[in-house]
Amino acid sequence: MMIFAVAFVSLFVSATCDFGLINLLYWKADANLDHIISKSELQTIWHGFDKNGDKRVTQAEFAPYWSEITGHSQEIAVAYFLLADLNDDGVIDQSDLDALYKLFDRDGNGQVSAEEFSLTWQKIILDMPFAVMFEAGDINKDDLLTAQEFNSAFFYLDTNRDQQLREGEFSAQWMNRGFGASHQATELFNQMDLNRDHVVSAADLSQLFTRYDSSLDHKISLAEMIHMAGLVPPLSTNRLGRASEIQYEVYLFDAVDTDNNTLLDSAELRALFLIFDQNNDSVILEAEFKSEWVTYLKLGSPEQAATLFKRADLNADGVLTSADLPAIFRYFDQDGDSHVSLNEFLTQWGALQLGPVNTGTVVIG
Repeated sequence: MMIFAVAFVSLFVSATCDFGLINLLYWKADANLDHIISKSELQTIWHGFDKNGDKRVTQAEFAPYWSEITGHSQEIAVAYFLLADLNDDGVIDQSDLDALYKLFDRDGNGQVSAEEFSLTWQKIILDMPFAVMFEAGDINKDDLLTAQEFNSAFFYLDTNRDQQLREGEFSAQWMNRGFGASHQATELFNQMDLNRDHVVSAADLSQLFTRYDSSLDHKISLAEMIHMAGLVPPLSTNRLGRASEIQYEVYLFDAVDTDNNTLLDSAELRALFLIFDQNNDSVILEAEFKSEWVTYLKLGSPEQAATLFKRADLNADGVLTSADLPAIFRYFDQDGDSHVSLNEFLTQWGALQLGPVNTGTVVIG
């Protein structure tokens, strides 16, 4: 079969966007925060799914837990299991993990960087809908699709059961099932509508079956099926414009979460801002902030650093001090529970960076 990525354990998160999921998966995988995922880190994370400790993860172990921690549907969880089971033996074990690590190590240097992790995961996310449809169409569960089953795989999205797909119903089902964005559905539909009659019919699917039956055995395997992911446009860049990078904001969060409860209290959030205090005088100048942001932490551009600094400097005195921090904490604490969750932190941090600055300051208290 094809590729899969390691999941995180012990953190419940609603997978509201593809890049948010990738970032959080990477954050939990990179245990020592060195921006590299080692093979041992990969294996440690995988053990979270091995409920009975037999070093073999079954679909029954994997799917419910994946759904729990990501919010994905059962059918999507099963699809990710199928993509993880590289040798198609019904379990994820050491042989799958060894092959998995090689797939993530795109340059073959023996380690997985943030960019490699993100790029590979983007491919997996595009593969996932085809694994869902493959499983739905595989009526006899022999891990191969006949021509009739191939049709059934796509007519799985045929809501009015008329044996043809129109763009509206295809796009609606694509999005409702969590497969991706509307523009991806539109592009895929257009690529599958071979005779340009504005429907995907059995005639179109027959031609597609022949095209993707690379083994010429009159059957479609999962590996052949997910080659169709090449018809889908790539994921859009994330909200910071960094499609192939991990948001390093999560490293800042983790670095100051000293009690490891995935929540920041006011003291921990204060410690986060003091990371930018180069001379340890409890006063952060804009020059200090920019230097740490751009040169050391590599979080973004000087313009982004200036925007965030001005928004955080509530009294517009040109420095960040303890006087600014209470209002900053209230800004991050969206639900007012006196703690800042990772989701709150990423959401509000992004808003600070990207919002326009019309004056020297903005009230965020």
